[in-house]
Amino acid sequence: MAEKNAYEEKTDAQLKELDARIKLMEAKMEQVEAQAKIEYKERLEDLRSKREEARSRFEDLKDTGADAWQDLQQGVDGAVKELRQAVNEAASRFE
Repeated sequence: MAEKNAYEEKTDAQLKELDARIKLMEAKMEQVEAQAKIEYKERLEDLRSKREEARSRFEDLKDTGADAWQDLQQGVDGAVKELRQAVNEAASRFE
């Protein structure tokens, strides 16, 4: 009987240790997820800003006359290219 009690105590202690380690891993996972959410939110804010910049430049281009639009084209192209790169980077980061 003493041997059984010793075994139960030993096994119970091992299970408690393993449970504690699992809980620690769960806590770390939640922190990583929270950090990922923060990073995701920051990236989305950056993407929105870049989108607004590209949209603004495009609207400026649309409001210009037939002769002046080419002067703004390079700025629009650059803003769209920058936005595309940022979206691709964000998508690859979070997939």
